[in-house]
Amino acid sequence: MRADTLRTAVTLYQSGTVDIAGAARSAGVSRVRMRRCLRHNGVAVRAPDRKGGGEGPVAGSR
Repeated sequence: MRADTLRTAVTLYQSGTVDIAGAARSAGVSRVRMRRCLRHNGVAVRAPDRKGGGEGPVAGSR
């Protein structure tokens, strides 16, 4: 895993272009590791959408 690939995945996730699974795939890491990386970089991890299994907005945000 290259640092620039991980930074790109963080940016894509942060912009809403990809979900956590897509970001993890593009970075070549597990979803758990991607979540840790996002938190480490100060990015809020979106809560899973209960209906479709995707991700929705963070609780309490508008």
